[in-house]
Amino acid sequence: MIQKLLEQVLKEWSDNTSNSTLNNHVDDRIPTRDKIFRDYLRFLLVRRNNPCIPTGFAKLDEMLFGGLQEGLYIIGAMSSLGKTTFCLQIADQIARAGYDVLFFSLEMSTADMLSRSFSRLTFLREQAAGRDSTNAKKAADLKRGECFSTGEDILLEVVQDAMEDYYENYSHMHIVSREQATKVSDLINTIQTYIEQTDKTPVVFIDYLQIIGADEPKSTDKQNMDTVITELKHMSVAFHTPIIVISSLNRNSYTSSVTHSSFKESGSVEYSADVLIGMQYAGMEPRAGEMEKARELRVSQMMQNMNALAAKGKAQEIQVVILKNRDGSKGSYVMNFYPAYNCFQEQRKTAESTANSISETDWRNRPRRKRKSSPENLSTSEPTAEHNTPM
Repeated sequence: MIQKLLEQVLKEWSDNTSNSTLNNHVDDRIPTRDKIFRDYLRFLLVRRNNPCIPTGFAKLDEMLFGGLQEGLYIIGAMSSLGKTTFCLQIADQIARAGYDVLFFSLEMSTADMLSRSFSRLTFLREQAAGRDSTNAKKAADLKRGECFSTGEDILLEVVQDAMEDYYENYSHMHIVSREQATKVSDLINTIQTYIEQTDKTPVVFIDYLQIIGADEPKSTDKQNMDTVITELKHMSVAFHTPIIVISSLNRNSYTSSVTHSSFKESGSVEYSADVLIGMQYAGMEPRAGEMEKARELRVSQMMQNMNALAAKGKAQEIQVVILKNRDGSKGSYVMNFYPAYNCFQEQRKTAESTANSISETDWRNRPRRKRKSSPENLSTSEPTAEHNTPM
């Protein structure tokens, strides 16, 4: 019987029969056994065509049981801790693998986002060559135009290399600015248009949650946020794609360890999210027997030390905490974050995984090109599977 139902579903699928018209003679309030199984088989077919998408960070992929899949992901951290940079780097790494990405930047301009990506690439190139970061460029340097040879209209070699690599190998990355999308309906329409034009479903990033406007504003901010979160959840299901949303935390959690309650002012985030991730400085957790006042003093000093490291272009230790995961494991691990160059790196090499195919290592290890030579033909490896919308 199951095989017969599967054949029916496949036929309906091939005939372009929409889900909404299937079994429309049945009252969905009391679904039949056949309808339940047909819907589940359709769900399995969708999942087969939309495998997990590696983030490019092997340890994170391991904790997520392979990477990103259909669902709502919320990533939160205190201000200036690197949450946008972290998500942008993941988005870039996914795009470099050949998966389509829509990054809705509702706060920063496209130029700001590109400056961060180019800064990271200049840093990684110098690091891979065994050099210090003297020639790498900060995003702030790029935004000030400090990327040209003295007295000439010629880009510095490290900057030109980064831009050429991004132009050739990150064509699947699409940044949508605030001017193009501000409300949930704008997001939905943009995603739908993209799918219709490309026949591919993108991985969606949104920066950030508290800026998204509700289409029908409610009386309180919390009600508006609840409405937005519900719509985002529906989006991930309707488009069968990961929706990764950046969120701020309530200010009371800035000096304490990140928990579910850190998201309390963000509506129903902790209930609606499939995966809830918090980021914090490593060492924020209370120590055994530590009094609250002593912990506050220790954390305050630790933050000062972290800021001092950032000012010198050194790495901060950032703890990524998976607080909720419907289909994976919970836990945490520490990454190195170079704020000056907008770059996250895992601290130790983990087992070989599909993340290797979407890292930026291949580009970083290219031989340095000669000045004034023609641009190199950079090859882009094909993804193991396209992230397509089933018909």
